[in-house]
Parts: sequence; C-alpha cells; structure tokens
Amino acid sequence: MLDKRTAEYTILAIILVSLIVALSLATSQIVKFGLILLLSSGYLLYGILHHYEEKNLNSRIVFEYFAVSFLIFIILYSFFVGTT
Repeated sequence: MLDKRTAEYTILAIILVSLIVALSLATSQIVKFGLILLLSSGYLLYGILHHYEEKNLNSRIVFEYFAVSFLIFIILYSFFVGTT
C-alpha cells in the first residue's frame, strides 16, 4: 500500500503529465494560455497547501513558490504560445 506522500506525488505527476500532453495537443492559443495558467497556478497552490499541511508555511516559502510559478508560466508561454 502506498503511503500518503507517495500517493500525493503520484497523483500530482499524473495531473502534470496530463496537462503537458493537453498543452502539446491544443491548437487554440486561448486554450494553451488557460492550460499554462492552470499548470502554474496549480503548482503555486499545491506548494502552499503542502507546506501548510506540514505546518512549516512562511512568507519566504510563499514567495519562492510564487517566483517559480511565475517562471513556469513565462517559460511555457514563450515555448507554446509565443512561437506561433
């Protein structure tokens, strides 16, 4: 049986791969933008909720997740939307 953390990361990986595949197959720029926004926002929310649950959430961690989420958005947007 899987422990809680392994199950959590497995579900997260499945969602991540699904969104990347959907992003690769999408033809509409609006859909691509929405998927990228969903992916980067999901990363931000997951990180905050994870640290909240672990009881070690602080402003530095929130800022770090926000910064990485923003970078994810910029990189994916320039790769998938900005190239058309």
